[in-house]
Amino acid sequence: MLIPQIVLDETLNNFGREVQVAVGTVIKLLRDRSPNIDIAGEIIRFKSRIETRLLKELNAEILTIPDVTHGDLVSRAMMRRRPFDQQGGGYRDALIWFSLLESLKKTNDIILFVTNDVKAFWNEKRDGLHPDLIEDLKKAGFKKDRILVFASVEELNTKIIKPKLASLEEIQALLTEDRFGTLRVNEILREYKSEFERELRGSNLERLVRSSGWGVLHYLKDPQFVEMEKSDGVKALEVFELAGGDLFIRYEIEIPVILSGWVENEGHARSLRHEANFERDDPDPWNDVISGTAFPTLIAEFEVVWRKETEEVDEFELQSLSF
Repeated sequence: MLIPQIVLDETLNNFGREVQVAVGTVIKLLRDRSPNIDIAGEIIRFKSRIETRLLKELNAEILTIPDVTHGDLVSRAMMRRRPFDQQGGGYRDALIWFSLLESLKKTNDIILFVTNDVKAFWNEKRDGLHPDLIEDLKKAGFKKDRILVFASVEELNTKIIKPKLASLEEIQALLTEDRFGTLRVNEILREYKSEFERELRGSNLERLVRSSGWGVLHYLKDPQFVEMEKSDGVKALEVFELAGGDLFIRYEIEIPVILSGWVENEGHARSLRHEANFERDDPDPWNDVISGTAFPTLIAEFEVVWRKETEEVDEFELQSLSF
């Protein structure tokens, strides 16, 4: 989400004027008694709430005042080029427009511009940007569809967001069924097997085993990683589209693994035969140590970026492992 600085400043100014009008109304009602209202303080608190909402909760970016000269703006106003109107008004709208043009230089994404200011930004048919603005895009080296304009958030949701969400939900379902295009979870596991094995050795494995609530692992001593088998459970937790149609995918998968180790007595070994295979190596009945292998299921959460052009996984990051 991109918010031009001029829009934020105008919002704060409008709030300040509304507070002043409200205070004036209260004063008239109270007649000889003036309310003790700190207008400047109210504006500061309102600004703090807005910035918290935008920057921290919505992860928005505030676009700084654009680097356009006063002379360029005056010349544009005199020529009545949009977003200036036929009277030469539209200074703030011009700052908004140039801040969007500057933002395009920092990203390959398309900007979805929501504005109901028809006179400043829309063409006569009201189905897209004004030709003056299209010309600005071309002069700056951008295609005309790098900024798409919408009259309201509702229109944006109807035309772009909802269809995109439906498409991503379909992709997510296919990923969970492990039948999206050429992307297969076990291919990812093979390619990044070393990443998993590194986390399943030494102290990392000991920590995973001790924190597990799975039966046999309560009794397994000196656990050692032996092998990781094919995944038999896939869930795509999150999918969203990146620039160029690439996909970010967050997976949760189940992976059967084989661990070696030992248990302390034969009773444990017998009770755990459905999830482990322990046999006495030493015929001495007084030796309670029984070695063998266990077959727990590893729950792995990881993130990948799938490149549309090559249909390959380009980035991989292992987030968590647990039994």
